[in-house]
Order: sequence, then structure tokens, then C-alpha cells
Amino acid sequence: MKKSEFDFICLRIQNTINIRNNILTFSYTVVLTVLGALFALEFNVSPWAYLFPFSLIVPFTGRIAYYRLWEERASTFLRVYAKKSARYYENERDIEIGGKGFRGTIIRGLGRCEMIWLSGVCVAAFYFNFFPRNCDGTIFSVAIVAMGVILPIVLFLGVLFINSSCFNPKKIAEHYMEEWIKKNLNNKKI
Repeated sequence: MKKSEFDFICLRIQNTINIRNNILTFSYTVVLTVLGALFALEFNVSPWAYLFPFSLIVPFTGRIAYYRLWEERASTFLRVYAKKSARYYENERDIEIGGKGFRGTIIRGLGRCEMIWLSGVCVAAFYFNFFPRNCDGTIFSVAIVAMGVILPIVLFLGVLFINSSCFNPKKIAEHYMEEWIKKNLNNKKI
């Protein structure tokens, strides 16, 4: 692999990291602003409005997961096809962020579940505002309460499912490493 190709891939990896960080910053800003505005209005707004941020959270979670997976795929490509050039890059990636042991595991885990936290805040705000208003015991109220219990949980589980696709970077890296090594061996046979 030529140095210019290696530098290009490294630049693309850095670009995806920057885009991912911008999406995260935008997500936090918008979701917390919307929730803050809704809390400021107190009981003058429907509790269902607290689920509105999911219209941003779900697609942004998918985009963030995509960028994380792409970053792992590109970095393992460099490890396989540019071993000499990627030596410093590989050493950098092997450093345990946050330290080793339980504390480091918690720090690394929290860094991968930002959208799960935002989803949890939205669901908690919804329940906090929903139940005091909709539990009067009528049949209509029971149907609304059932929907109010199920929908936020489904939305939260959807975010959790999307996010779980990129939660274990070591496992993802191993998968892509095997894939690139197989392709590399097949190319050498030709």
C-alpha cells in the first residue's frame, strides 16, 4: 500500500470520527433543548410531545452505528494491508481507554451508549408527565395507558437494538480482521 493511500484512509477515518462527534453534539443539543422547553411549559403540553425527540434519536443512532462500524472496518483494513504503515496506528488503538479493569470498562461502555442515555431521559420525562394525567380508570384511559406504556419501551428497545450492533469494538474488529485476512489470502492465490 502506498503512503498516499494509507494517509487517505487515515483521513477518511478521522473524518468519520468528526462527523460522528458532530452528530452526537447536535443530538444532545436538540434533544435537551426540546425537553427543557417542554419542562418549562409544565402541564400545558401533551406528554406525547416528550417522545418527539425519538424522531431524531432513532435515525441518528443508526448513523452513529454506521460510522462506528465503518471506522472499525477501515482500521482493520489498514492493519491487514498496511502492516508497516499501520504499526503506530495499531499501537494507538490497543491502549486501553479509561484504564484497565472495571472502571475502564464502565468508561468505555458509557462512551458507546450516548443515544441510549438520551432515549432513557425522554422515556423517563414521558412517564413522569403521562401517568399523573391519564390514570382515571375509564376504558378509554386504560387503552391510552397501555399505549403509553408500550410505545416508549418499544422506541427505547429500538435504540438499544441499533446501538448494540456496534457496542463491542473488539469483537467487531476481530470479525473484520478475519474477513480482510481471508480476502488477502484469496488475492495471493490468484
